[in-house]
Amino acid sequence: MSQFITTPRVANRLRSILFHVPFYSIEGLARLAKDTGFSKSTISRLANQKSSPSYLLTAAIVEALSKRSGFPISAQEIFSSSGRYPTSSVCRVMGCKGCLPPEAWDEATDTLRPQWRLAQRAVFA
Repeated sequence: MSQFITTPRVANRLRSILFHVPFYSIEGLARLAKDTGFSKSTISRLANQKSSPSYLLTAAIVEALSKRSGFPISAQEIFSSSGRYPTSSVCRVMGCKGCLPPEAWDEATDTLRPQWRLAQRAVFA
């Protein structure tokens, strides 16, 4: 019987960050795929937590997000081997000026709660 070595998947909050970059608000995964030069299926698997990024993919995503957002974004704010990030809130990372209220976001899973998926985003001072 052969032994397989499995490596843990790298967690990411790519989808959350894409919501905060206006260019990626429509067809975000397809646009990110085009910007990075990787296939849409590669980006989709990554965004859906089905795969871990290679170094080249990580670098391409960081470069694309930094360019489209207008400020540098650290790879550590997007990807994590432990599921923890230097800045707990994506809104803080992205300098968010309009978002859903905090109760719309499930911090434990870093996902939008189902009942808020169709809600309008508002500006919170």
